[in-house]
Amino acid sequence: MVDITEVKNPAYNAEGLIDLEIKHPDYGWIPYTLDMSDEDTTIDNKSLKSMVDSMKIAEYVEPDIPPQNEEVTDIIGSL
Repeated sequence: MVDITEVKNPAYNAEGLIDLEIKHPDYGWIPYTLDMSDEDTTIDNKSLKSMVDSMKIAEYVEPDIPPQNEEVTDIIGSL
């Protein structure tokens, strides 16, 4: 099991899970999604959850998607 002792920037995502950054002992700060139903035990999600519970978790903000004009639609359609 990888020992994670520092987390930062927790925020809910569109699925209701928590995206955050963890300080991995070998790789430094990396993105991670905290999913309590994940059965992989490489990282102790219960321990992460207790760290995150003491922090302010940013609410999910749906991205503002600008309206597409005909040129953009043509470009996307050509992909």
